Amino acid sequence: MKSWASWGLMWGSFLALWVALNTWMPAPPWRLFSPPAGRMAPMAPKPVQVLGLPDAPNASPPLTTVDVEPLDSVPLPPSWKIAGSARAWFQLGTFFQKLEQAHRMQVDVYHWGDSQIEGDRITGALREHFQKKHGGQGAGWVMPLTPAPTFAVRQSTTGEVRRVAGFGPRRDAEARRLPFLAVNRFDSASTWTLRSNPMARAHCQTWSNMALWQAGEGQWDVSPRTTSSPSAAAPWQAWTHEEGLDGRTWRTAGATLLGANLTSGPGVYVHNLAMRGGSGTLFDDVPDADWHLLQEQTNPALVVLQFGGNAVPSIANAKGARRYAQKVGQNIRHIQAQWPGVPILFIGPSDMGKNVNTYPGLQHTVTALRDTALANHALHWDLQAVMGGPGAMKRWVDQRWAGDDHVHFSVRGAQEAAQRLIQALAHERALWANRRIQPAKLMEP
Repeated sequence: MKSWASWGLMWGSFLALWVALNTWMPAPPWRLFSPPAGRMAPMAPKPVQVLGLPDAPNASPPLTTVDVEPLDSVPLPPSWKIAGSARAWFQLGTFFQKLEQAHRMQVDVYHWGDSQIEGDRITGALREHFQKKHGGQGAGWVMPLTPAPTFAVRQSTTGEVRRVAGFGPRRDAEARRLPFLAVNRFDSASTWTLRSNPMARAHCQTWSNMALWQAGEGQWDVSPRTTSSPSAAAPWQAWTHEEGLDGRTWRTAGATLLGANLTSGPGVYVHNLAMRGGSGTLFDDVPDADWHLLQEQTNPALVVLQFGGNAVPSIANAKGARRYAQKVGQNIRHIQAQWPGVPILFIGPSDMGKNVNTYPGLQHTVTALRDTALANHALHWDLQAVMGGPGAMKRWVDQRWAGDDHVHFSVRGAQEAAQRLIQALAHERALWANRRIQPAKLMEP
Protein backbone atom coordinates (compact mmCIF):
# COMPACT_ATOMS: atom_id res chain seq x y z
CA MET A 1 0.00 0.00 0.00
CA LYS A 2 2.91 2.25 0.81
CA SER A 3 4.33 1.84 -2.72
CA TRP A 4 1.02 2.87 -4.32
CA ALA A 5 0.97 6.01 -2.19
CA SER A 6 4.52 6.82 -3.29
CA TRP A 7 3.60 6.38 -6.95
CA GLY A 8 0.53 8.58 -6.50
CA LEU A 9 2.58 11.28 -4.78
CA MET A 10 5.20 11.20 -7.54
CA TRP A 11 2.69 11.52 -10.38
CA GLY A 12 0.74 14.19 -8.52
CA SER A 13 3.93 16.23 -8.12
CA PHE A 14 4.75 15.79 -11.82
CA LEU A 15 1.29 17.00 -12.91
CA ALA A 16 1.42 19.94 -10.52
CA LEU A 17 4.81 20.97 -11.96
CA TRP A 18 3.46 20.74 -15.55
CA VAL A 19 0.40 22.87 -14.70
CA ALA A 20 2.62 25.42 -12.97
CA LEU A 21 4.94 25.68 -16.00
CA ASN A 22 2.02 26.14 -18.38
CA THR A 23 0.43 28.79 -16.17
CA TRP A 24 3.29 30.88 -14.82
CA MET A 25 6.15 30.57 -17.28
CA PRO A 26 5.99 33.61 -19.62
CA ALA A 27 9.40 32.91 -21.14
CA PRO A 28 10.14 30.13 -23.65
CA PRO A 29 12.22 27.16 -22.52
CA TRP A 30 15.06 28.16 -24.87
CA ARG A 31 15.41 31.49 -23.04
CA LEU A 32 15.82 30.05 -19.54
CA PHE A 33 19.43 28.96 -19.96
CA SER A 34 20.58 31.59 -22.41
CA PRO A 35 23.99 33.18 -21.74
CA PRO A 36 24.44 36.96 -21.60
CA ALA A 37 23.78 38.77 -24.87
CA GLY A 38 27.48 39.37 -25.49
CA ARG A 39 28.10 35.61 -25.68
CA MET A 40 25.13 34.78 -27.87
CA ALA A 41 26.85 34.89 -31.28
CA PRO A 42 26.37 31.41 -32.80
CA MET A 43 29.42 29.29 -33.48
CA ALA A 44 29.90 28.07 -37.02
CA PRO A 45 28.63 24.45 -37.03
CA LYS A 46 30.71 21.81 -38.73
CA PRO A 47 29.35 20.64 -42.10
CA VAL A 48 27.15 17.59 -41.81
CA GLN A 49 27.44 14.96 -44.52
CA VAL A 50 24.01 14.10 -45.93
CA LEU A 51 23.37 10.38 -45.85
CA GLY A 52 21.71 8.62 -48.76
CA LEU A 53 21.74 9.33 -52.46
CA PRO A 54 23.45 12.62 -53.35
CA ASP A 55 20.75 13.57 -55.88
CA ALA A 56 17.76 12.83 -53.63
CA PRO A 57 15.27 15.64 -54.32
CA ASN A 58 13.90 15.75 -50.76
CA ALA A 59 17.21 15.54 -48.93
CA SER A 60 17.36 17.92 -45.97
CA PRO A 61 19.99 20.66 -46.16
CA PRO A 62 23.03 20.43 -43.88
CA LEU A 63 22.99 22.53 -40.72
CA THR A 64 25.39 25.02 -42.30
CA THR A 65 22.60 26.18 -44.61
CA VAL A 66 19.98 26.69 -41.87
CA ASP A 67 19.06 30.35 -41.70
CA VAL A 68 19.95 31.29 -38.12
CA GLU A 69 19.27 34.93 -37.28
CA PRO A 70 22.42 36.67 -36.00
CA LEU A 71 22.00 37.84 -32.42
CA ASP A 72 22.68 41.49 -31.77
CA SER A 73 24.87 42.43 -28.83
CA VAL A 74 22.07 44.75 -27.66
CA PRO A 75 19.25 42.74 -26.05
CA LEU A 76 15.66 43.14 -27.21
CA PRO A 77 13.78 45.72 -25.09
CA PRO A 78 11.72 43.84 -22.47
CA SER A 79 8.50 45.51 -23.63
CA TRP A 80 9.02 44.11 -27.14
CA LYS A 81 9.21 40.48 -26.04
CA ILE A 82 6.53 37.87 -26.64
CA ALA A 83 4.97 36.06 -23.67
CA GLY A 84 3.38 32.64 -23.52
CA SER A 85 2.90 29.36 -21.68
CA ALA A 86 5.13 26.31 -22.10
CA ARG A 87 2.65 24.78 -24.55
CA ALA A 88 2.49 27.98 -26.60
CA TRP A 89 6.30 28.17 -26.83
CA PHE A 90 6.53 24.55 -27.91
CA GLN A 91 4.04 25.23 -30.72
CA LEU A 92 6.00 28.32 -31.82
CA GLY A 93 9.03 26.06 -32.12
CA THR A 94 7.12 23.93 -34.63
CA PHE A 95 6.53 27.08 -36.70
CA PHE A 96 10.26 27.80 -36.68
CA GLN A 97 10.88 24.22 -37.85
CA LYS A 98 8.47 24.69 -40.76
CA LEU A 99 10.29 27.84 -41.82
CA GLU A 100 13.39 25.72 -42.35
CA GLN A 101 11.39 23.51 -44.75
CA ALA A 102 9.85 26.39 -46.71
CA HIS A 103 12.28 25.82 -49.58
CA ARG A 104 10.29 22.69 -50.48
CA MET A 105 6.76 23.31 -49.13
CA GLN A 106 4.24 26.09 -48.66
CA VAL A 107 4.04 27.66 -45.19
CA ASP A 108 0.97 29.81 -44.48
CA VAL A 109 0.61 32.52 -41.83
CA TYR A 110 -2.94 33.78 -41.31
CA HIS A 111 -3.10 37.37 -40.03
CA TRP A 112 -6.62 38.32 -38.98
CA GLY A 113 -7.13 41.78 -37.52
CA ASP A 114 -9.22 44.94 -37.45
CA SER A 115 -8.72 48.12 -39.47
CA GLN A 116 -5.24 48.60 -38.02
CA ILE A 117 -3.94 46.05 -40.57
CA GLU A 118 -6.09 46.82 -43.60
CA GLY A 119 -4.46 47.84 -46.86
CA ASP A 120 -1.78 45.16 -46.26
CA ARG A 121 -0.17 47.34 -43.60
CA ILE A 122 1.91 45.43 -41.02
CA THR A 123 1.11 42.16 -42.81
CA GLY A 124 2.95 43.22 -45.96
CA ALA A 125 6.17 43.87 -44.07
CA LEU A 126 5.93 40.47 -42.36
CA ARG A 127 5.34 38.75 -45.70
CA GLU A 128 8.26 40.48 -47.40
CA HIS A 129 10.57 39.60 -44.52
CA PHE A 130 9.70 35.91 -44.62
CA GLN A 131 9.60 35.61 -48.42
CA LYS A 132 12.96 37.33 -48.80
CA LYS A 133 14.53 34.79 -46.44
CA HIS A 134 12.53 31.63 -47.17
CA GLY A 135 11.05 32.02 -50.66
CA GLY A 136 7.60 32.48 -52.07
CA GLN A 137 6.07 35.07 -54.41
CA GLY A 138 2.54 36.39 -54.25
CA ALA A 139 0.20 38.18 -51.88
CA GLY A 140 -1.74 35.13 -50.69
CA TRP A 141 -5.45 35.70 -50.14
CA VAL A 142 -7.04 38.73 -51.82
CA MET A 143 -10.61 39.90 -52.40
CA PRO A 144 -11.96 42.26 -55.11
CA LEU A 145 -14.02 44.54 -52.83
CA THR A 146 -12.73 45.47 -49.39
CA PRO A 147 -13.35 48.57 -47.21
CA ALA A 148 -9.82 49.84 -47.96
CA PRO A 149 -7.81 49.01 -51.09
CA THR A 150 -4.77 46.82 -50.59
CA PHE A 151 -1.24 47.76 -51.63
CA ALA A 152 -0.52 44.10 -52.46
CA VAL A 153 -2.28 44.13 -55.88
CA ARG A 154 -4.24 46.40 -58.21
CA GLN A 155 -7.79 45.36 -59.03
CA SER A 156 -11.05 46.62 -60.49
CA THR A 157 -14.54 45.25 -61.16
CA THR A 158 -17.34 45.84 -63.66
CA GLY A 159 -20.99 44.95 -63.40
CA GLU A 160 -22.82 44.34 -60.15
CA VAL A 161 -20.40 43.22 -57.43
CA ARG A 162 -21.40 43.58 -53.78
CA ARG A 163 -19.43 43.00 -50.61
CA VAL A 164 -21.38 41.38 -47.76
CA ALA A 165 -19.69 41.01 -44.36
CA GLY A 166 -20.41 38.51 -41.61
CA PHE A 167 -19.45 41.04 -38.93
CA GLY A 168 -20.11 44.71 -38.18
CA PRO A 169 -23.38 46.62 -37.80
CA ARG A 170 -24.99 45.23 -41.00
CA ARG A 171 -23.61 41.73 -40.77
CA ASP A 172 -25.09 38.79 -42.60
CA ALA A 173 -24.48 35.48 -40.83
CA GLU A 174 -24.45 33.60 -44.16
CA ALA A 175 -21.47 35.71 -45.27
CA ARG A 176 -19.43 34.61 -42.25
CA ARG A 177 -17.12 32.44 -44.34
CA LEU A 178 -13.37 31.94 -44.34
CA PRO A 179 -10.93 33.39 -44.98
CA PHE A 180 -12.25 36.99 -44.81
CA LEU A 181 -15.48 36.39 -42.85
CA ALA A 182 -17.04 38.26 -45.78
CA VAL A 183 -17.94 37.46 -49.39
CA ASN A 184 -18.22 39.24 -52.75
CA ARG A 185 -21.39 38.48 -54.69
CA PHE A 186 -21.12 38.75 -58.48
CA ASP A 187 -24.24 39.14 -60.61
CA SER A 188 -24.41 37.98 -64.23
CA ALA A 189 -21.82 39.40 -66.65
CA SER A 190 -19.57 40.73 -63.88
CA THR A 191 -15.77 40.87 -64.22
CA TRP A 192 -12.79 41.19 -61.92
CA THR A 193 -9.43 42.40 -63.29
CA LEU A 194 -6.35 41.64 -61.25
CA ARG A 195 -2.89 43.15 -61.86
CA SER A 196 0.40 43.46 -60.06
CA ASN A 197 1.02 46.71 -58.19
CA PRO A 198 4.36 48.42 -58.90
CA MET A 199 4.07 50.06 -55.47
CA ALA A 200 3.82 46.70 -53.73
CA ARG A 201 6.74 45.00 -52.04
CA ALA A 202 9.05 43.12 -54.38
CA HIS A 203 7.83 39.58 -53.70
CA CYS A 204 4.20 40.59 -54.17
CA GLN A 205 4.54 41.73 -57.76
CA THR A 206 4.41 38.35 -59.47
CA TRP A 207 2.76 34.99 -58.97
CA SER A 208 2.10 31.88 -61.04
CA ASN A 209 -0.83 30.17 -59.30
CA MET A 210 -4.31 31.40 -58.51
CA ALA A 211 -6.76 29.36 -56.46
CA LEU A 212 -10.32 30.63 -56.36
CA TRP A 213 -12.73 29.66 -53.56
CA GLN A 214 -16.45 30.22 -53.95
CA ALA A 215 -19.71 29.24 -52.33
CA GLY A 216 -21.58 26.94 -54.69
CA GLU A 217 -20.58 26.21 -58.27
CA GLY A 218 -20.40 29.44 -60.21
CA GLN A 219 -18.55 29.25 -63.53
CA TRP A 220 -15.51 31.44 -64.24
CA ASP A 221 -13.61 32.24 -67.43
CA VAL A 222 -10.23 33.91 -67.54
CA SER A 223 -8.60 36.12 -70.16
CA PRO A 224 -5.85 35.90 -71.36
CA ARG A 225 -5.94 32.14 -71.26
CA THR A 226 -3.81 30.38 -68.67
CA THR A 227 -1.48 27.40 -68.99
CA SER A 228 -4.00 25.15 -67.25
CA SER A 229 -7.57 25.69 -66.07
CA PRO A 230 -10.16 23.64 -64.16
CA SER A 231 -12.37 21.45 -66.31
CA ALA A 232 -15.56 21.93 -64.29
CA ALA A 233 -17.15 24.33 -61.85
CA ALA A 234 -16.38 23.56 -58.22
CA PRO A 235 -16.06 25.41 -54.89
CA TRP A 236 -12.25 25.33 -55.19
CA GLN A 237 -10.68 26.00 -58.60
CA ALA A 238 -7.04 26.62 -59.53
CA TRP A 239 -5.23 28.07 -62.55
CA THR A 240 -1.56 28.35 -63.45
CA HIS A 241 0.12 30.81 -65.80
CA GLU A 242 3.55 32.19 -66.58
CA GLU A 243 5.07 34.40 -63.92
CA GLY A 244 5.24 38.09 -64.66
CA LEU A 245 2.19 38.26 -66.95
CA ASP A 246 0.49 41.48 -65.91
CA GLY A 247 -3.28 41.37 -65.83
CA ARG A 248 -5.99 38.74 -65.67
CA THR A 249 -9.70 39.34 -66.13
CA TRP A 250 -12.08 36.85 -64.54
CA ARG A 251 -15.63 36.71 -65.90
CA THR A 252 -18.59 35.02 -64.28
CA ALA A 253 -22.28 34.63 -64.95
CA GLY A 254 -22.93 34.85 -61.22
CA ALA A 255 -20.99 33.57 -58.22
CA THR A 256 -20.31 34.16 -54.54
CA LEU A 257 -16.56 34.58 -54.07
CA LEU A 258 -14.88 33.77 -50.74
CA GLY A 259 -11.40 34.75 -51.89
CA ALA A 260 -8.54 34.13 -54.32
CA ASN A 261 -5.11 32.84 -53.26
CA LEU A 262 -2.10 34.13 -55.23
CA THR A 263 1.03 32.01 -54.79
CA SER A 264 4.08 30.76 -56.65
CA GLY A 265 5.41 27.44 -55.45
CA PRO A 266 7.04 26.69 -52.09
CA GLY A 267 7.73 29.49 -49.64
CA VAL A 268 6.01 31.56 -46.97
CA TYR A 269 2.66 33.28 -47.53
CA VAL A 270 1.40 35.76 -44.95
CA HIS A 271 -2.29 36.48 -45.61
CA ASN A 272 -3.72 39.92 -44.86
CA LEU A 273 -7.27 39.33 -43.62
CA ALA A 274 -8.50 42.69 -42.36
CA MET A 275 -11.93 42.94 -40.73
CA ARG A 276 -12.82 46.62 -40.32
CA GLY A 277 -15.15 46.90 -37.33
CA GLY A 278 -14.44 43.35 -36.18
CA SER A 279 -13.49 42.39 -32.63
CA GLY A 280 -12.33 38.81 -33.13
CA THR A 281 -15.36 37.17 -31.52
CA LEU A 282 -17.07 35.44 -34.48
CA PHE A 283 -14.59 32.76 -35.60
CA ASP A 284 -16.60 30.15 -33.72
CA ASP A 285 -19.60 30.90 -35.95
CA VAL A 286 -17.77 29.95 -39.17
CA PRO A 287 -18.81 26.58 -40.69
CA ASP A 288 -16.46 23.77 -39.66
CA ALA A 289 -16.21 22.72 -43.31
CA ASP A 290 -14.44 26.01 -44.11
CA TRP A 291 -11.71 25.34 -41.53
CA HIS A 292 -11.19 21.82 -42.83
CA LEU A 293 -11.04 22.84 -46.50
CA LEU A 294 -8.63 25.68 -45.77
CA GLN A 295 -6.34 23.26 -43.96
CA GLU A 296 -6.55 20.76 -46.83
CA GLN A 297 -5.67 23.33 -49.48
CA THR A 298 -3.07 25.35 -47.55
CA ASN A 299 -0.59 24.70 -44.74
CA PRO A 300 -1.50 26.80 -41.67
CA ALA A 301 1.66 27.19 -39.58
CA LEU A 302 0.91 30.31 -37.52
CA VAL A 303 -2.23 32.32 -36.73
CA VAL A 304 -1.89 36.00 -35.77
CA LEU A 305 -4.93 37.66 -34.21
CA GLN A 306 -4.85 41.46 -33.78
CA PHE A 307 -8.03 42.75 -32.17
CA GLY A 308 -9.35 44.85 -29.31
CA GLY A 309 -9.41 48.40 -30.66
CA ASN A 310 -13.05 48.26 -31.75
CA ALA A 311 -14.17 46.99 -28.34
CA VAL A 312 -12.31 49.59 -26.26
CA PRO A 313 -14.74 52.54 -26.76
CA SER A 314 -17.63 50.50 -25.31
CA ILE A 315 -15.69 49.20 -22.28
CA ALA A 316 -15.71 51.31 -19.12
CA ASN A 317 -14.35 49.03 -16.40
CA ALA A 318 -12.52 45.79 -15.64
CA LYS A 319 -15.74 43.76 -15.61
CA GLY A 320 -16.60 44.80 -19.15
CA ALA A 321 -13.06 44.06 -20.31
CA ARG A 322 -13.17 40.56 -18.81
CA ARG A 323 -16.51 39.89 -20.47
CA TYR A 324 -15.09 40.81 -23.88
CA ALA A 325 -11.87 38.86 -23.23
CA GLN A 326 -13.90 35.75 -22.38
CA LYS A 327 -15.44 35.87 -25.87
CA VAL A 328 -11.99 36.24 -27.40
CA GLY A 329 -10.76 33.28 -25.34
CA GLN A 330 -13.65 31.20 -26.64
CA ASN A 331 -12.60 32.00 -30.19
CA ILE A 332 -8.95 31.18 -29.49
CA ARG A 333 -10.02 27.77 -28.20
CA HIS A 334 -12.20 27.25 -31.27
CA ILE A 335 -9.30 27.92 -33.67
CA GLN A 336 -7.08 25.61 -31.61
CA ALA A 337 -9.70 22.86 -31.88
CA GLN A 338 -10.01 23.31 -35.66
CA TRP A 339 -6.24 23.53 -36.28
CA PRO A 340 -4.60 21.51 -33.47
CA GLY A 341 -0.97 22.31 -32.78
CA VAL A 342 -0.93 25.56 -34.78
CA PRO A 343 0.47 28.39 -32.60
CA ILE A 344 -1.66 31.48 -32.09
CA LEU A 345 -0.07 34.88 -31.49
CA PHE A 346 -2.50 37.45 -30.09
CA ILE A 347 -1.53 41.10 -30.57
CA GLY A 348 -3.29 43.35 -28.12
CA PRO A 349 -4.71 46.77 -28.99
CA SER A 350 -2.40 49.71 -29.60
CA ASP A 351 -2.39 52.78 -27.42
CA MET A 352 -5.34 55.02 -28.30
CA GLY A 353 -6.51 58.56 -27.60
CA LYS A 354 -5.03 62.01 -27.08
CA ASN A 355 -4.22 61.17 -23.44
CA VAL A 356 -4.49 58.29 -20.99
CA ASN A 357 -8.01 59.33 -19.97
CA THR A 358 -9.56 59.34 -23.46
CA TYR A 359 -10.54 55.66 -23.29
CA PRO A 360 -11.03 54.58 -19.64
CA GLY A 361 -11.43 50.95 -20.65
CA LEU A 362 -8.18 50.65 -22.62
CA GLN A 363 -5.92 49.51 -19.78
CA HIS A 364 -8.54 47.07 -18.52
CA THR A 365 -8.85 45.63 -22.04
CA VAL A 366 -5.10 45.29 -22.54
CA THR A 367 -4.75 43.43 -19.23
CA ALA A 368 -7.79 41.19 -19.74
CA LEU A 369 -6.73 40.18 -23.27
CA ARG A 370 -3.18 39.42 -22.13
CA ASP A 371 -4.41 37.24 -19.25
CA THR A 372 -6.91 35.46 -21.50
CA ALA A 373 -4.36 34.77 -24.24
CA LEU A 374 -1.85 33.30 -21.79
CA ALA A 375 -4.51 31.25 -19.97
CA ASN A 376 -5.59 29.71 -23.30
CA HIS A 377 -2.01 28.86 -24.35
CA ALA A 378 -1.77 31.55 -27.01
CA LEU A 379 1.28 33.76 -27.29
CA HIS A 380 0.79 37.45 -26.47
CA TRP A 381 2.48 40.57 -27.83
CA ASP A 382 1.57 43.83 -26.07
CA LEU A 383 1.41 46.41 -28.84
CA GLN A 384 0.65 49.26 -26.44
CA ALA A 385 3.79 48.48 -24.44
CA VAL A 386 5.79 48.15 -27.66
CA MET A 387 4.69 51.66 -28.63
CA GLY A 388 5.94 53.04 -25.31
CA GLY A 389 3.11 52.38 -22.87
CA PRO A 390 0.02 54.41 -21.92
CA GLY A 391 0.08 57.84 -23.55
CA ALA A 392 2.47 56.78 -26.32
CA MET A 393 -0.06 57.48 -29.08
CA LYS A 394 0.43 61.23 -28.70
CA ARG A 395 4.15 60.85 -29.43
CA TRP A 396 3.41 58.64 -32.44
CA VAL A 397 1.00 61.28 -33.81
CA ASP A 398 3.57 64.05 -33.23
CA GLN A 399 6.13 62.20 -35.37
CA ARG A 400 3.49 61.29 -38.00
CA TRP A 401 3.48 57.59 -37.17
CA ALA A 402 -0.27 57.75 -36.52
CA GLY A 403 -3.22 59.73 -37.84
CA ASP A 404 -4.98 62.68 -36.25
CA ASP A 405 -7.72 60.35 -34.98
CA HIS A 406 -5.15 59.06 -32.45
CA VAL A 407 -6.22 55.50 -33.24
CA HIS A 408 -4.85 54.30 -36.60
CA PHE A 409 -1.22 54.05 -37.63
CA SER A 410 0.06 55.86 -40.69
CA VAL A 411 1.91 53.83 -43.32
CA ARG A 412 5.16 54.79 -41.59
CA GLY A 413 3.80 53.84 -38.17
CA ALA A 414 2.52 50.50 -39.41
CA GLN A 415 5.97 49.82 -40.84
CA GLU A 416 7.54 50.63 -37.47
CA ALA A 417 5.13 48.32 -35.62
CA ALA A 418 5.81 45.53 -38.13
CA GLN A 419 9.58 45.88 -37.80
CA ARG A 420 9.35 45.59 -34.01
CA LEU A 421 7.23 42.46 -34.36
CA ILE A 422 9.72 41.02 -36.86
CA GLN A 423 12.55 41.67 -34.38
CA ALA A 424 10.60 40.01 -31.56
CA LEU A 425 10.01 36.88 -33.64
CA ALA A 426 13.59 36.86 -34.96
CA HIS A 427 14.93 37.16 -31.43
CA GLU A 428 12.99 34.11 -30.27
CA ARG A 429 13.90 32.12 -33.37
CA ALA A 430 17.58 32.88 -32.92
CA LEU A 431 17.54 31.69 -29.31
CA TRP A 432 15.54 28.60 -30.30
CA ALA A 433 17.90 27.75 -33.18
CA ASN A 434 21.07 28.29 -31.17
CA ARG A 435 19.90 26.13 -28.31
CA ARG A 436 18.78 23.39 -30.70
CA ILE A 437 22.03 23.35 -32.67
CA GLN A 438 24.45 24.00 -29.82
CA PRO A 439 22.79 22.91 -26.56
CA ALA A 440 26.11 22.18 -24.87
CA LYS A 441 27.42 25.69 -25.54
CA LEU A 442 24.30 27.39 -24.20
CA MET A 443 24.23 25.23 -21.06
CA GLU A 444 27.73 26.31 -19.95
CA PRO A 445 27.83 28.20 -16.63
